[in-house]
Amino acid sequence: MDRTNRCPPRRAEPRRRVLQRWTLVRRTRRRRQRRPPSPCRRVGQGLSPDPVLHTIAGPNGAGKTTFYNRVLGPATRLPFINADVIAAQRWPEHAAEHSYDAARIAAEERAQQIADRRSFVAETVFSHESKLELLRDANAAGFHVSVHIVLIPEQLAVARVVDRVANGGHFVPEDKIRERFGRLWGLLAIAIAMVDQAYVYDNTTAANPFRLVASFADGRPTHMPVWPKWTPAELRG
Repeated sequence: MDRTNRCPPRRAEPRRRVLQRWTLVRRTRRRRQRRPPSPCRRVGQGLSPDPVLHTIAGPNGAGKTTFYNRVLGPATRLPFINADVIAAQRWPEHAAEHSYDAARIAAEERAQQIADRRSFVAETVFSHESKLELLRDANAAGFHVSVHIVLIPEQLAVARVVDRVANGGHFVPEDKIRERFGRLWGLLAIAIAMVDQAYVYDNTTAANPFRLVASFADGRPTHMPVWPKWTPAELRG
Protein backbone atom coordinates (compact mmCIF):
# COMPACT_ATOMS: atom_id res chain seq x y z
CA MET A 1 0.00 0.00 0.00
CA ASP A 2 1.29 3.47 -0.97
CA ARG A 3 1.58 5.54 2.18
CA THR A 4 3.36 8.51 0.59
CA ASN A 5 0.11 10.49 0.04
CA ARG A 6 -1.31 9.95 3.48
CA CYS A 7 -1.90 13.20 5.38
CA PRO A 8 0.09 13.61 8.57
CA PRO A 9 -1.96 13.34 11.71
CA ARG A 10 -3.59 16.63 12.76
CA ARG A 11 -2.12 18.12 15.86
CA ALA A 12 -4.52 18.65 18.72
CA GLU A 13 -5.31 22.29 19.37
CA PRO A 14 -3.83 23.72 22.52
CA ARG A 15 -6.32 23.61 25.36
CA ARG A 16 -6.18 27.38 25.78
CA ARG A 17 -7.22 27.99 22.16
CA VAL A 18 -10.10 25.53 22.43
CA LEU A 19 -11.36 27.24 25.57
CA GLN A 20 -11.14 30.66 23.91
CA ARG A 21 -13.16 29.45 20.93
CA TRP A 22 -15.82 27.86 23.14
CA THR A 23 -16.10 31.05 25.21
CA LEU A 24 -16.62 33.08 22.02
CA VAL A 25 -19.38 30.73 20.85
CA ARG A 26 -21.15 30.95 24.21
CA ARG A 27 -20.95 34.76 24.20
CA THR A 28 -22.33 34.88 20.65
CA ARG A 29 -25.25 32.66 21.61
CA ARG A 30 -26.02 34.82 24.64
CA ARG A 31 -25.93 37.94 22.49
CA ARG A 32 -28.36 36.47 19.99
CA GLN A 33 -30.81 35.39 22.66
CA ARG A 34 -30.68 38.56 24.73
CA ARG A 35 -33.36 40.59 22.89
CA PRO A 36 -36.27 39.06 20.95
CA PRO A 37 -37.01 40.66 17.57
CA SER A 38 -39.60 43.44 17.66
CA PRO A 39 -42.94 42.91 15.89
CA CYS A 40 -41.87 45.18 13.02
CA ARG A 41 -38.77 43.06 12.39
CA ARG A 42 -40.68 39.81 12.65
CA VAL A 43 -43.31 40.89 10.13
CA GLY A 44 -40.74 42.02 7.57
CA GLN A 45 -39.94 40.06 4.45
CA GLY A 46 -37.07 37.63 4.16
CA LEU A 47 -37.17 36.19 7.68
CA SER A 48 -38.58 32.82 6.60
CA PRO A 49 -38.43 30.77 3.38
CA ASP A 50 -42.00 29.62 4.02
CA PRO A 51 -45.06 31.58 2.84
CA VAL A 52 -46.49 33.86 5.50
CA LEU A 53 -50.04 34.58 6.67
CA HIS A 54 -50.63 37.64 8.82
CA THR A 55 -54.15 37.85 10.24
CA ILE A 56 -55.31 41.16 11.71
CA ALA A 57 -58.15 40.57 14.17
CA GLY A 58 -60.28 42.62 16.52
CA PRO A 59 -63.72 44.16 16.99
CA ASN A 60 -65.42 46.53 14.58
CA GLY A 61 -63.88 49.98 14.90
CA ALA A 62 -60.65 48.71 16.45
CA GLY A 63 -58.45 50.12 13.67
CA LYS A 64 -57.54 46.93 11.82
CA THR A 65 -57.37 48.51 8.36
CA THR A 66 -55.40 51.44 9.78
CA PHE A 67 -52.97 48.97 11.33
CA TYR A 68 -52.39 47.43 7.91
CA ASN A 69 -52.01 50.81 6.20
CA ARG A 70 -49.63 52.26 8.78
CA VAL A 71 -47.73 49.25 10.13
CA LEU A 72 -48.13 45.87 8.49
CA GLY A 73 -48.50 46.96 4.87
CA PRO A 74 -45.32 49.08 4.77
CA ALA A 75 -43.40 46.40 6.71
CA THR A 76 -44.41 43.42 4.56
CA ARG A 77 -45.65 44.81 1.21
CA LEU A 78 -48.00 41.83 1.06
CA PRO A 79 -51.45 41.80 -0.60
CA PHE A 80 -54.36 42.65 1.71
CA ILE A 81 -57.59 40.61 1.63
CA ASN A 82 -60.40 42.53 3.33
CA ALA A 83 -64.13 42.00 2.73
CA ASP A 84 -64.93 45.66 3.47
CA VAL A 85 -62.41 46.83 0.88
CA ILE A 86 -63.80 44.36 -1.66
CA ALA A 87 -67.35 45.60 -1.07
CA ALA A 88 -66.32 49.25 -1.39
CA GLN A 89 -64.43 48.59 -4.63
CA ARG A 90 -67.07 46.43 -6.36
CA TRP A 91 -70.24 48.10 -5.09
CA PRO A 92 -69.22 51.64 -4.08
CA GLU A 93 -72.82 52.86 -3.87
CA HIS A 94 -74.26 49.78 -2.15
CA ALA A 95 -71.38 48.23 -0.20
CA ALA A 96 -73.46 47.43 2.90
CA GLU A 97 -76.01 45.51 0.82
CA HIS A 98 -73.26 43.27 -0.58
CA SER A 99 -71.43 42.48 2.67
CA TYR A 100 -72.12 38.74 2.38
CA ASP A 101 -71.02 38.71 -1.27
CA ALA A 102 -67.81 40.47 -0.30
CA ALA A 103 -67.21 38.01 2.56
CA ARG A 104 -67.62 35.09 0.16
CA ILE A 105 -65.18 36.62 -2.33
CA ALA A 106 -62.66 37.29 0.45
CA ALA A 107 -62.91 33.66 1.60
CA GLU A 108 -62.30 32.46 -1.96
CA GLU A 109 -59.29 34.74 -2.36
CA ARG A 110 -57.79 33.56 0.94
CA ALA A 111 -58.26 29.92 -0.06
CA GLN A 112 -56.59 30.56 -3.41
CA GLN A 113 -53.60 32.26 -1.80
CA ILE A 114 -53.14 29.27 0.51
CA ALA A 115 -53.52 26.78 -2.35
CA ASP A 116 -50.87 28.70 -4.32
CA ARG A 117 -48.68 29.05 -1.20
CA ARG A 118 -48.48 32.83 -1.64
CA SER A 119 -47.99 35.11 1.35
CA PHE A 120 -50.77 37.56 2.24
CA VAL A 121 -52.47 39.58 4.97
CA ALA A 122 -56.08 38.94 5.99
CA GLU A 123 -58.36 41.10 8.11
CA THR A 124 -61.28 39.76 10.14
CA VAL A 125 -63.29 40.45 13.28
CA PHE A 126 -62.63 36.78 14.15
CA SER A 127 -66.08 36.22 15.62
CA HIS A 128 -66.71 32.97 13.70
CA GLU A 129 -65.06 29.56 14.07
CA SER A 130 -64.32 29.48 10.33
CA LYS A 131 -61.39 31.81 11.00
CA LEU A 132 -59.77 29.08 13.10
CA GLU A 133 -60.06 26.86 10.04
CA LEU A 134 -58.26 29.53 8.03
CA LEU A 135 -55.31 29.34 10.43
CA ARG A 136 -55.34 25.53 10.41
CA ASP A 137 -55.42 25.40 6.61
CA ALA A 138 -52.51 27.83 6.33
CA ASN A 139 -50.52 25.89 8.91
CA ALA A 140 -51.18 22.60 7.10
CA ALA A 141 -49.98 24.19 3.85
CA GLY A 142 -46.65 25.10 5.45
CA PHE A 143 -47.33 28.77 6.15
CA HIS A 144 -45.70 30.73 8.95
CA VAL A 145 -48.78 32.10 10.72
CA SER A 146 -48.98 35.28 12.81
CA VAL A 147 -52.01 36.91 14.40
CA HIS A 148 -52.15 40.62 15.23
CA ILE A 149 -54.94 41.44 17.69
CA VAL A 150 -56.11 45.06 17.94
CA LEU A 151 -57.69 45.59 21.35
CA ILE A 152 -60.24 48.27 22.38
CA PRO A 153 -63.13 48.35 24.90
CA GLU A 154 -66.65 47.46 23.73
CA GLN A 155 -68.15 50.92 24.13
CA LEU A 156 -65.27 52.50 22.22
CA ALA A 157 -65.86 50.04 19.37
CA VAL A 158 -69.48 51.23 19.11
CA ALA A 159 -68.47 54.90 19.27
CA ARG A 160 -65.80 54.55 16.60
CA VAL A 161 -68.18 52.90 14.14
CA VAL A 162 -70.62 55.78 14.67
CA ASP A 163 -67.80 58.24 14.00
CA ARG A 164 -66.70 56.26 10.95
CA VAL A 165 -70.18 56.38 9.44
CA ALA A 166 -70.33 60.14 10.03
CA ASN A 167 -67.15 60.41 7.96
CA GLY A 168 -68.46 58.29 5.09
CA GLY A 169 -67.32 54.86 6.30
CA HIS A 170 -69.34 51.65 6.31
CA PHE A 171 -72.10 51.03 8.83
CA VAL A 172 -72.37 48.12 11.29
CA PRO A 173 -75.46 47.83 13.55
CA GLU A 174 -74.72 48.31 17.24
CA ASP A 175 -76.26 44.98 18.23
CA LYS A 176 -74.00 43.19 15.75
CA ILE A 177 -70.92 45.02 17.06
CA ARG A 178 -71.71 43.94 20.62
CA GLU A 179 -72.61 40.38 19.63
CA ARG A 180 -69.34 39.95 17.77
CA PHE A 181 -67.41 41.55 20.62
CA GLY A 182 -68.72 38.93 23.01
CA ARG A 183 -67.74 36.02 20.77
CA LEU A 184 -64.37 36.89 19.33
CA TRP A 185 -62.10 36.84 22.40
CA GLY A 186 -62.57 33.16 23.20
CA LEU A 187 -61.77 32.29 19.59
CA LEU A 188 -58.69 34.51 19.63
CA ALA A 189 -57.46 32.81 22.81
CA ILE A 190 -57.58 29.53 20.88
CA ALA A 191 -55.83 31.16 17.92
CA ILE A 192 -52.96 32.40 20.09
CA ALA A 193 -52.23 28.80 21.10
CA MET A 194 -52.31 27.65 17.44
CA VAL A 195 -50.07 30.10 15.62
CA ASP A 196 -46.33 30.72 15.40
CA GLN A 197 -46.53 34.29 16.71
CA ALA A 198 -49.30 36.43 18.18
CA TYR A 199 -49.22 40.10 19.14
CA VAL A 200 -51.80 42.12 21.07
CA TYR A 201 -51.99 45.91 20.68
CA ASP A 202 -53.89 48.48 22.73
CA ASN A 203 -55.37 51.02 20.29
CA THR A 204 -57.50 53.10 22.63
CA THR A 205 -55.65 56.41 22.21
CA ALA A 206 -54.58 58.34 19.14
CA ALA A 207 -51.57 59.68 21.06
CA ASN A 208 -50.12 56.17 21.48
CA PRO A 209 -51.70 53.94 18.82
CA PHE A 210 -51.09 50.20 18.56
CA ARG A 211 -49.18 49.93 21.82
CA LEU A 212 -47.83 46.39 22.16
CA VAL A 213 -49.13 44.89 25.42
CA ALA A 214 -48.49 41.17 24.88
CA SER A 215 -46.70 38.84 22.50
CA PHE A 216 -46.63 35.07 22.19
CA ALA A 217 -44.49 32.48 20.41
CA ASP A 218 -45.98 29.01 19.98
CA GLY A 219 -48.66 29.94 22.49
CA ARG A 220 -46.26 31.03 25.23
CA PRO A 221 -45.71 34.66 26.34
CA THR A 222 -42.39 36.10 25.21
CA HIS A 223 -42.50 38.68 28.00
CA MET A 224 -44.78 39.61 30.89
CA PRO A 225 -48.03 40.98 29.38
CA VAL A 226 -49.10 44.48 30.40
CA TRP A 227 -52.87 44.06 30.06
CA PRO A 228 -55.17 47.09 30.29
CA LYS A 229 -57.67 46.76 33.15
CA TRP A 230 -60.57 46.30 30.71
CA THR A 231 -58.93 43.43 28.78
CA PRO A 232 -61.43 40.58 28.22
CA ALA A 233 -60.88 37.69 30.64
CA GLU A 234 -60.45 35.21 27.78
CA LEU A 235 -57.21 36.90 26.69
CA ARG A 236 -55.84 37.20 30.19
CA GLY A 237 -55.99 33.41 30.53
